Amino acid sequence: MAFDGDGDRLMIVDNNGKIVTPDHLLYLLARIAITEHPNSLSDSLLASEVLFDIKCAHHLPRLLSELGTTPVISKTGSSFMRQQVQHPDNQIVFAGELSGHFIFNDSRFIPYDDAMYAALRLLHWLDQTHNDINDKKPLADIIQSLPTIVSTADHYLPMPQTAITDCSLVEQLTRFCHYLQYLVDMSTHTDSSSSQQLKDTCLPATTCKSSACTCATAKAQIALKQTYELLPVGTKLSCIDGVRLDFAHGFGVLRQSNTSNSLTARFAGDSVDDLKDIQDTFAALCRPFNAALAEQILAIPVE
Repeated sequence: MAFDGDGDRLMIVDNNGKIVTPDHLLYLLARIAITEHPNSLSDSLLASEVLFDIKCAHHLPRLLSELGTTPVISKTGSSFMRQQVQHPDNQIVFAGELSGHFIFNDSRFIPYDDAMYAALRLLHWLDQTHNDINDKKPLADIIQSLPTIVSTADHYLPMPQTAITDCSLVEQLTRFCHYLQYLVDMSTHTDSSSSQQLKDTCLPATTCKSSACTCATAKAQIALKQTYELLPVGTKLSCIDGVRLDFAHGFGVLRQSNTSNSLTARFAGDSVDDLKDIQDTFAALCRPFNAALAEQILAIPVE
């Protein structure tokens, strides 16, 4: 068990000497909060929610749903999560983020990101998982049963410089993705004779305050065929904190750091090829705004 200096972040190394990924650790701790909840046998727990931050991998929502809880995505930042958990009207039984902050809200302890308490809950659960001492599973075996996560680290990138009249790069990318999503949504309900006109359509919500903003440049360069390649039908877009795209076989996120003048990016896939495809997509989305950033995204290594 490893804690940071002020004891609010937790990392775990399993019995094989391998670091448990934060995504897997978040899932296990959420599972503990749900299965050991005082009302675990009550219908009231059916409305429970588990909060996770926007940088967590795409497997997590499905795994949490299988536990009978509702996965809820959140901005990155333990302070945001504490505010949501401590709100009197919430249904959140557990919250966690990729950086290792974990909050139990199951009436056993104060709803706060105390890493030592989270570690003790994990140890207790491992001890209680099986009644027969000969049937106890080591942590590595439990992790082995979870989906393999092929991902990059939460990687920091230099903040690109934009003209004074421009929006920030994240704002430009957000508007661009909303525009692409609009094209995809409209084209699925439009006949072929008029679908070609969609590429010249712009929603009022995507209009920038500055006439010099390069958002318009990106829109002018996109064709309907490219739109489907960048945002296939069924892709989920979240812009609560930067831009997150969930594809059929992975996800990617690009956002502005809370603590430094830089961007953070993370990508994950069901395989290395899936991950690389998602990096390629994000690079293509960013290239009209900043070619150097696109190349930096492609260079982020797989963990």
